Amino acid sequence: MTRKEAGRPSALFYQLGCLITLIGFTSCSNRITAPRMSSPVQVTSQNQPVSAPSQLEPGMNQSDLAVEAVVSNACVEAWRKELSGDEAGAVKQLKELDKKYPRVSTVRFMLGQVMEHSGKKQEAIKYYREAVLQSDFDSMHVFKLAETLRTTGNADGAIPYYRKLVKGAPEFTDGKLGLAKALLAVDPKSPEALGILRQIVKDEPKNKEALAALAGKH
Repeated sequence: MTRKEAGRPSALFYQLGCLITLIGFTSCSNRITAPRMSSPVQVTSQNQPVSAPSQLEPGMNQSDLAVEAVVSNACVEAWRKELSGDEAGAVKQLKELDKKYPRVSTVRFMLGQVMEHSGKKQEAIKYYREAVLQSDFDSMHVFKLAETLRTTGNADGAIPYYRKLVKGAPEFTDGKLGLAKALLAVDPKSPEALGILRQIVKDEPKNKEALAALAGKH
């Protein structure tokens, strides 16, 4: 997949996000689906995609859609296995899929999700990092890598990814919250972090996470 191809809105991204949310994709914060950094998409107040595209997008052809449909369905099937307790089966299916479609970053991302759901955070980081290297325009890939780094104690390592995410998707509140939390982990008095939190509360007065973080600073 080229950089240009990685940057276009992906039918797979939307379809997979919608399908997995329906079957219990609970390891993402608040079941969010981040917007594509390269091309802002219409989202609801919960950052969920409004709908999945059902036709060819610019630069796509029928074979692209066919691959995306196969990968999407297989990833959802693998996730169902993970939720049922069959981690080995999920990993096996995703690795076989990765061999067949090595340039589709969503497969590595899903391997990361399976590892994270199983409590294997360092392995999850490995796959999230590989997914980001394959498609660094995909904000969900970047977000999950940043979040997992931060929550495993590597706030310094997470900050550059949060910055990239916020720069490309400035409307994505969870990305801004993550950046503020990472900055506070490095410097509990970080003026930048406090400024980010205050702006979030200004924009979203009922944002509980931002309010709680600010309350902890007083």
